[in-house]
Amino acid sequence: VVKVANGSPFVGESVFAEITILLQPNTQIYSERNNIVKLSGDSIRAVYLAGPEEAAPVNGKRAIRFLYQISPLKSGDLSLTASFKPLIQLPSTTGRRRVDERFDLKSKPVSIVSRSLPTEGRPADFSGAIGNFALNLQADPLSVKTGEPIAMRFTVTGSGSFEFLEPPKPTSISGWKFYEPIKLDLQRGKPGKPSRLIFSQNIVPEQKHNQLPTFRITVFDSKKEQYVTLITDKIPLKVEEVAISSGFTKKETPSNIP
Repeated sequence: VVKVANGSPFVGESVFAEITILLQPNTQIYSERNNIVKLSGDSIRAVYLAGPEEAAPVNGKRAIRFLYQISPLKSGDLSLTASFKPLIQLPSTTGRRRVDERFDLKSKPVSIVSRSLPTEGRPADFSGAIGNFALNLQADPLSVKTGEPIAMRFTVTGSGSFEFLEPPKPTSISGWKFYEPIKLDLQRGKPGKPSRLIFSQNIVPEQKHNQLPTFRITVFDSKKEQYVTLITDKIPLKVEEVAISSGFTKKETPSNIP
């Protein structure tokens, strides 16, 4: 059984797909390397995430689940099919011993209707990310001298196509020196739970400021069905202006923020 979290995703939108296999209580699937459920469909990108995992029984039967993430590559009517060739241990007809048997399983096709993103009103800085996201910024320290680095940590939470997210861009660059941001590993949430992606970056004030610059990411909100720009909150900052230049170089790595 294949269950897609959203049956009408936008082109490029990442959604979860669960594949459930039901077994009699006294049967067992052998764990075989590289032998997992395969999920496929024309013009659909399917990425295996997890499984097999034991789930809550369904109508007295064992439920074994696999998890995929799918993204349609074009608009229109598309379909998905899951296939699996497991080696299963099951009781013999006499019930006195157990036998191994290879099965060739295939699900019924599951239809999805993929939608194109609107071209009208598409911002020039649209990142390509589709879903539901929130952007948060932490910075330390918040009291510095000119030329001293500030370590920033951007956290993007939500669900959707995190792989297209780019580092947040400053809304103002005057009086600041920016170092290259670093993209950390995605912490993927399970279906119904948010995922989290972190970017870290150092910036250096070159003159006196009373707050950090705000940063922005433009995404397509699949619930609101419109382009939205996420902007970080205004964070107060104390900068003491001095004439001494900083020895901080681009080769240094960003500091960690707890």
